[in-house]
Amino acid sequence: MGTEPVHVLYIAAKGRSGSTILGCILGAVEGFTYIGETQLGFFDLGAERLCGCGVPVAACPTWQAVSRHAGRPLFEQHDGYRGLRTRHLPAALLGAEAWLRARVADELREGERLCRAVRAASGARVIVDSSKPPSWGLMLGLMPSVVLHVVHLVRDPRAVAYSWTKDRPKPDRPGSRTVPQRPAVSAVTWTISNLWAEVCWRRSTGGRLRLRYEDFAAHPRAAIAAVVGLTGVGPARLPFVDERTVDLPPDHAAAGNGARMARGLVAIRPDEEWRSALPAGARRRVAALTHPLRRRYGYARRATTAWAPWRPAPEPASAI
Repeated sequence: MGTEPVHVLYIAAKGRSGSTILGCILGAVEGFTYIGETQLGFFDLGAERLCGCGVPVAACPTWQAVSRHAGRPLFEQHDGYRGLRTRHLPAALLGAEAWLRARVADELREGERLCRAVRAASGARVIVDSSKPPSWGLMLGLMPSVVLHVVHLVRDPRAVAYSWTKDRPKPDRPGSRTVPQRPAVSAVTWTISNLWAEVCWRRSTGGRLRLRYEDFAAHPRAAIAAVVGLTGVGPARLPFVDERTVDLPPDHAAAGNGARMARGLVAIRPDEEWRSALPAGARRRVAALTHPLRRRYGYARRATTAWAPWRPAPEPASAI
């Protein structure tokens, strides 16, 4: 499958922050492919799970090709994922890279094989991955053959908490639904997820960028252009028909939020429903539990100015 580096654009975020729709749009960019949450390649993808193209993963020609290149069927039961977890955050913060590599050596080799197989099957120059938790991003960064570009996507924790109160069906798994989270639980996991993302962001070997969901929703075309630019890819055709409307073809995201099943013309607009729908008490609890990082990311009254898409993307990577 070749020895040249594999370029992976990783979206590190807390669930319900908009990572799936961001991934879908990036996957429609020329030279990019969006495959959803590749961490689940270590699990049973299941015969009933639908690919983003609308057919069962096991019957999808693209994933069948990935399986052939990887040398194993990705849609059969495996032993499970034994990679890095939240409890390994202190070791990552302390820079214990050698210890982390030794602990997950088998998973790193398997992950590299999966990334190479995806590139071989898709022909893409950049693989877009939106796995959760962000510890998988750190795993990608430890793979010697992977050039890791990181988008740290953040969203107002009160909006995230409100989204997690909803019980949603899973369109890729008939009959199953998501499990709602209490706002306080969502606030704690929002903090943990973003701390992990900070680690991934600092240890990336390629381009890196922090993007607020609110900035993306307000200026989607400019935000996507900035994200594409950080990978070092030259001018690329973007799938926009105007400044905020995107034309989405079917993708091959094997797992993720139901938004990955979107097709055709999709208008990207800010979602502020939480401001009136999330009870005031819940808003105050979430705000208190997330205050330090919320302030850091520009969600407090006296916060520092957050990045906006019309400004140049920081630390661009060398050309692919």
